[in-house]
Amino acid sequence: NVDDEILPFQDRLDSFLDRPFFDPDAFEDEDSTLLGKFARLVKSDYELAETLYVGIFFVVLLLGTQEVLRMQLYGDAYVPFVSKGAGSGKLF
Repeated sequence: NVDDEILPFQDRLDSFLDRPFFDPDAFEDEDSTLLGKFARLVKSDYELAETLYVGIFFVVLLLGTQEVLRMQLYGDAYVPFVSKGAGSGKLF
């Protein structure tokens, strides 16, 4: 039956989507790793941690998008993360 084959996949997908991406309670307060420090920040000042996370996320997206655009514009002459890729470095 097709419904029997789809149901386990849907259950796995639901369980994957219900799992938290980052669980600050999984880290001890004395953890000195980067994620441990971020977990401590989440526990103590959630709004600041959320702002930092969103800011860093958008910076990564912006840099990635910028490099993909430069790759498209310069083609074979593209040099990653160099401001003067192929020519004068002007976008247009």
